[in-house]
Amino acid sequence: LLFLPYGKINNYPASQDTNSALCQEHRDLMPFFLKKKTDDLNELFLWLWFWGEVFTLCYIFIDDLASKNYHIPLYFNYVFNLILLFYLIYAKYTYNSKPTTLSLIRKKLSSF
Repeated sequence: LLFLPYGKINNYPASQDTNSALCQEHRDLMPFFLKKKTDDLNELFLWLWFWGEVFTLCYIFIDDLASKNYHIPLYFNYVFNLILLFYLIYAKYTYNSKPTTLSLIRKKLSSF
């Protein structure tokens, strides 16, 4: 039930509930999953997004342990985002048709 869309697919209405957020993330991933084309994904953006999710999840978890006030929906949200990011990073390195930015930088640095 989490991924059942409502409204138009391309004209997705904005909503504050978790169900619509999950539907939106699911729809955003579908073109990469179906077409296996990731040239328009920015590698640096993916890694910064990944580390932002990791550090924010750690911050929330540590703060919740100290205050003994647990935010289970936030844990679910960040873990779900990390799962989607793992797929996007995997797809970036697996399906990309041109060299990634980090591989070009690594090649330039190794030539010195």
